[in-house]
Amino acid sequence: MRYLVAVTETYPLSIHFSLHNPPGSDEAIYVPKPLGPLGAFVRVAVEDADGDVVYRTVIPKIRLKLDPNKAESYLVLEPGYTHGVVLTVEDLRLEPGDYRLRVEYSNLPYRGFVGHPLGELAHDVTLPLRVD
Repeated sequence: MRYLVAVTETYPLSIHFSLHNPPGSDEAIYVPKPLGPLGAFVRVAVEDADGDVVYRTVIPKIRLKLDPNKAESYLVLEPGYTHGVVLTVEDLRLEPGDYRLRVEYSNLPYRGFVGHPLGELAHDVTLPLRVD
């Protein structure tokens, strides 16, 4: 499993996050369907050039629409396929300048179902972010 993160827009800040089964993989893998809303499974923090946090997502109250223990809550990714979402940070207004974008993912509570345990899937990456 690989994780892909890309900034698609800086205003409003839009981030494409994907779970990826590489083309050379030996088998299909299961991944959780839910990736949003922003702050639930994918969290974002923005730091300015001095390292001060200028934005952090708030963890929303969510009601799970898909049961984490059922097969219907997961997708099968064949080698070479991805499952992703573009998440938009609506409440962020950044002045022009250089920033660091930290994106964290966790699959909790989607840890698999009978016969297909996933365990913990987690990813944490920091990317440069330039706002013009």
